[in-house]
Amino acid sequence: MSKFPSLLQRAMFGTVLVMILLVASLWTEVREASSVVMEDAMLPQLPPISTSHDDGVPNIIHFIHGLKPDPKFTLLHYIAIKSAFMVHKPEAIYFYHVYKPTGKWWDRSQKYITLVQVQPVESVFGNKLVEAAHMADIVRMQAILKYGGIYMDMDVISFHPFPAEYYSKTPGLTLGEEGFGGAFGLCNAVIIATPGHSFMTDWLNSYRDFQSTEWAEHSVHLPKKMWLEDPERIRVVHHSRFFYPTWEPHGVQLAHNSTSWVFGGESFVDGDGRRMYKQLLWHAWHHIAEEYLKDLTVAKILERQTSFTRGVARFVEGELD
Repeated sequence: MSKFPSLLQRAMFGTVLVMILLVASLWTEVREASSVVMEDAMLPQLPPISTSHDDGVPNIIHFIHGLKPDPKFTLLHYIAIKSAFMVHKPEAIYFYHVYKPTGKWWDRSQKYITLVQVQPVESVFGNKLVEAAHMADIVRMQAILKYGGIYMDMDVISFHPFPAEYYSKTPGLTLGEEGFGGAFGLCNAVIIATPGHSFMTDWLNSYRDFQSTEWAEHSVHLPKKMWLEDPERIRVVHHSRFFYPTWEPHGVQLAHNSTSWVFGGESFVDGDGRRMYKQLLWHAWHHIAEEYLKDLTVAKILERQTSFTRGVARFVEGELD
């Protein structure tokens, strides 16, 4: 018997190989198509927004609040919006909500913002969303993917404009370290990006594996892992630019029970020899520092002498409680 395959055997093998390649190709197309369908089906559809940009990051700002009923709108929220308006001078500030807040600070914020109502966000890729923070994760990523610009949490206070390179097309996305050297990850409380950035697409698609019991896995830990796989893909800035003092006990004390930290301060070297860079903004970690922020008033800001009150005093000048 011949050791070599017959013409019939070779023809059958070739046919099988072609079928395997065809099936693999079709499966790839089905997966890609289902990805688009799932995103369209599961994620909120945002209304079109008109803005101009030169292929870089558009100077528009996105805030998200009121994804659950009866949202509170505090003086801290007002300061976040007003400081963003004063410091960054954006073309527009878009405020995404399901439920509209009420109250005097909400009323005063109207002159700075454009309202964008979205549908309730209850799941992502079939995974249930329970916490408002996780709902906001999805809205922020879709808004940044579609429109680009600057996303900020409702307790982010702006002190200085961003450098021009943060708006550049390359790498087109900037995140900040959370913790010294990014010990906790890359925080999604501030995102600066061009529309349609591939990192944002991959980040959003990672929510296929989302579990509501994991508080910061997808919002903080995962983006760091993605960045480490390809460090040239995005810009990562030192934690002191956006996220210091931290949410840790010493950070809360530094902000609210001392006067030793200068918010919006210039670069310096601390007592441990670590370089701290010019602070552009700060995430106030309001859930953790609630005892200092929940009853905040203009009078308290102007009367108290803490690092925090000194830092935000200029944003409440001329305001009345």
